[in-house]
Amino acid sequence: IPNNPEIPIRLLEEDRENGRPRTLIQDIEAYHTNTMVYLTFNENLGQANIVITNANTGAQVETSVPTNCSNVQVDISSLGQGDFEIVISTAEGIYTGAFCL
Repeated sequence: IPNNPEIPIRLLEEDRENGRPRTLIQDIEAYHTNTMVYLTFNENLGQANIVITNANTGAQVETSVPTNCSNVQVDISSLGQGDFEIVISTAEGIYTGAFCL
């Protein structure tokens, strides 16, 4: 989805008990349109809980997906315009990102 704005996703908190070394490949890539967020999981991180919140209104969508399915679409059309936060929780750690519409 090269024509859509990328959402920088960073690892906020890593599961230190796992002890697995991190790779140089970004675990999760994310892009957005006005109605959808597209996530690509480049690594199997187990089950992922995804919460996307409109920081201006508090409205949010939440979903849970297996990361071995690679490509995920999350409908954000009900959230309106504003500043958005995305939190992705996995067994490997917590990933965050932000974008605005």
